[in-house]
Formats: sequence, structure tokens, C-alpha cells
Amino acid sequence: MRIERIRRWQWILISLIVGWIIGRLQQLPREDWRSAYGQDMTQRDFERGLQREYNGVRHFRDLVVYPDRIQLPGGISKPIHIVAGLYFDGRPRVKDGKEQAEWRPRCYVTAVPYKTLGPTTQPANAQYSVVDYLKSLKGVSFRYAWWRDARWAVRLWTAASLVVIGGIWPTLVNLMVYGSIWRPRQSKGIDLSQVKPTTAAAAPQPSITEKDLAETERLGAQLEAQLAASPSDPVPSTDVQNQPMPIRDLSAVPLVPAAPETEKDQKDFGQDEDDFYPTELKTHTEKHE
Repeated sequence: MRIERIRRWQWILISLIVGWIIGRLQQLPREDWRSAYGQDMTQRDFERGLQREYNGVRHFRDLVVYPDRIQLPGGISKPIHIVAGLYFDGRPRVKDGKEQAEWRPRCYVTAVPYKTLGPTTQPANAQYSVVDYLKSLKGVSFRYAWWRDARWAVRLWTAASLVVIGGIWPTLVNLMVYGSIWRPRQSKGIDLSQVKPTTAAAAPQPSITEKDLAETERLGAQLEAQLAASPSDPVPSTDVQNQPMPIRDLSAVPLVPAAPETEKDQKDFGQDEDDFYPTELKTHTEKHE
């Protein structure tokens, strides 16, 4: 199927399906958190890193909270949060004769609800999460990865796919193929079910008039007269040529010997020097006769 034959409503349908699939894939739980967010830490290191500072910078900074899910035994899915950022363990390294802090990627994984280790005034709410805890801390900033939230992932990817695949892509195809952002209208075909069969009119047969008959007779008589005036040799029939010749009977008549030549019939021939061929020699008596 040629790509320009796909209509815009078909591209829109494809975009909705693709966006829904990508949105669902984004919600699949990740198994290797360390490769994606860094080495995990304990809750104590997490809360201390949010409270302590080094040269005015929190030990745990550049925070991003990712919503995720884990699979428990029995096929039960449970929501969690992953707080990822750069962490300083409080022990500066000496570099070029100076002490310098070294921040490395670390993450903290927590379930819902979140319970702090120290004294807190958090409400007894089953939906209290680490996001609420971070909001309660002063001087702590973070970002929430809403594009991975189950409430927004499918909507986000479906909308993005609708814009790209259902809107921009068919417009580019129309520009490349038809030279316009809109597809030209195509003429509707003939509905054969609405066509009534009709009997084809018979072709008119040529009529022979009396004048034509008279002309035909005249030409026939003229042709016969020409054949009579200059007859041609009859062509033997094929049947006659193919018939075998009759065999004659041989008669048994006795042979009669031919009469011998008389003396009168015998003649002598000679040839002179001037003759080209021999001539009859005549006697003296015959010359005078």
C-alpha cells in the first residue's frame, strides 16, 4: 500500500494507538535502578543529605522525583517514588592541595505512604508521600517527573503522537506528493449497483435493391462473354490426373525380318579436300544421265 493513499483520519487513528502504547510502556517498572538513577542510599543518609550543607549547598541536591511501580509476590503492583540526585557523603577529597566536595549520582527508593525517622508533624494520611515530605522542607527544591506519572503518561504520549503522526506527518506527505497541505479531492467512482442494464441496439443491416440485382446480372453476363471470347485451356481435373493409366495387352505376332538392301540402294561416299563432309560418289554413266 502506497503511503500517500493513507488518509488523514487513518493517520489520526494510528497516532492514538501508538501514543497509548508508548504511554503504557513508560509505566512499566524498571528493574535496574542503579544504571538509571545511581546507587541507592538508606533513609538516614537521605534525610541527613537534605538537612546538611557544604559551603551553602545541600549534601543531596538537583533532586528529581520519579513515580514508578514494583511487582510484589502474587502479581500485586505497588506504587513507589524514586528520588534521584547528586549526593555528597560529607568527606571532601583533596585535589591540587585543596579540599573539594565530590557529588555522585545516588537515589532513594520509598513507598507510599512515607514515614520520616525524626520527629515530625506529618498527618496520618495513607496517601502521604515523599513528595509531600520534600514540600514541607524549607530551602529544598526538586522536580517531579510528571511525564512518568500514570495519570499523565498516556495522555501526554497520546497528545504528542496525535500532533506528530496525525497532524505534521500527513501534511508533509501531501506537500511532497501533491504540492499542497491538503489532499486533492478524488472523483467518485460509478456505482455499478445503480446502473441498469440496457439491450444494445442491433446494427442496421444493408438492404439489397432491385438496382443492385440488375447491376449484378449485368456484370455476370459481361464476365461470361469475356470468357467465351478468350477460352483458356481446361485444367485437368485432379481426379483424372490421379487415375492410373490403363495397361495394354501385348500381342504375340511373329517378327518379320526386314528386306535386305538392293544393289540399287547401295551407294558409295567419298570426300575431297574441299568437302566438309563426305558426298555420294557417282559413276560416269550417272553423270551423263
